[in-house]
Amino acid sequence: MANRNERLLDLILANDIALPVSTVTLPIVPLIDLDLDHPALAVEFKVPIPNEYDEPSISYSLDFRRADYTELNDMLSAVNWQFIETSTKINDAVEYFCDAVENVVSRTVPVSRPPKKPPWTNRRLRALKRTRSSALRKFCSFRSSYFKQQLKIATSRYRRYNMFLYRRYIRRTGLNLRRNPKLFWSFVNSKRRETGLPHSMFFGNQTACTEKEKCDLFAHHFKDAFHDNSATQIQIDEATAGVPRDIFNFHIPPITEQMVETAIRKLKLSFAAGPDGIPSSVLKRCAGALSYPISKLFNLSTLQSEFPSRWKFSYMFPVHKKGDKRDISNYRDITSLCACSKLFEIIVNDILFASSRTYIDNEQHGFYPKRSVTSNLMIFTSKCVLWMVNRCSVYGS
Repeated sequence: MANRNERLLDLILANDIALPVSTVTLPIVPLIDLDLDHPALAVEFKVPIPNEYDEPSISYSLDFRRADYTELNDMLSAVNWQFIETSTKINDAVEYFCDAVENVVSRTVPVSRPPKKPPWTNRRLRALKRTRSSALRKFCSFRSSYFKQQLKIATSRYRRYNMFLYRRYIRRTGLNLRRNPKLFWSFVNSKRRETGLPHSMFFGNQTACTEKEKCDLFAHHFKDAFHDNSATQIQIDEATAGVPRDIFNFHIPPITEQMVETAIRKLKLSFAAGPDGIPSSVLKRCAGALSYPISKLFNLSTLQSEFPSRWKFSYMFPVHKKGDKRDISNYRDITSLCACSKLFEIIVNDILFASSRTYIDNEQHGFYPKRSVTSNLMIFTSKCVLWMVNRCSVYGS
């Protein structure tokens, strides 16, 4: 905008392409006294409407971190598992097992407490907050200089101590970034103020606003990654044309309690319950009481060649990858399985690997225990260095 001498003295710079300057004009009613050499300017910006986010619903849940596992283990040991021994249907046996465990869990595991707000608070800060609230009520009731001074003192103490705890929390969060990255990203997300999913989401030309509509669109999106086409016998014969017949005979031996306890030790410790209501923490810390009924269930499942329907369910969570958070195609899914189904998978995988280990090439690194891309690159680099030391050519084929 030029001044009275047609000189360009003032510039308006915007470093965000998302907020373009639409118009620059002279204001009709300026807010300050006009300067002939520096006229007042009225600038208009086109600001996009921010996304509205739905707050995540807080439902009834159990806090397995504060559970008394000694009492839980004793009560599970006292359960009569005779029904599993005499059952002829695996689904009925699994339903009885899950209901019995849930009954014991509901009596020994406390309900989750609401999260502390803010996360850096402690008992002293909450006491100072109560003192400040009390001083505020007294000042509003009497409006005297004495209670006003008391309110100022209480507010000053609360703010100083709150700032001290906040700075300490920030410092600890930064220092524990490598050891506890989940805490760091929880703090970052709290600053973004983007908890939950956007209020309105779309997938293609379909839009969803309610929770059910969003779930339907997510299900439609994730369903596209799978297909139910099964291979024909002709395709199977063509794929196995070069495989010798009857070279590998595999059968699952009887699963013992020792095998179950060994597999339980390989489970990752988790306090989040799956669809069956049993987290891996219960299996790991009550292995002595649960190894017997679980072994009976696994043997019954392999004997009937049927996987229990109760353990086929899973929780699926959408995780944003990149781009617009309202676009459902920008999400990927994470599935939370039942802990017992993971346990069954570990046992069958160990048996299968032990039976086929002699047929796997020694140079195999992918999907091999204690091997990975790192071990493959280490062996390849070591051979390259050895060839170069011996003045040999290094080439790829």
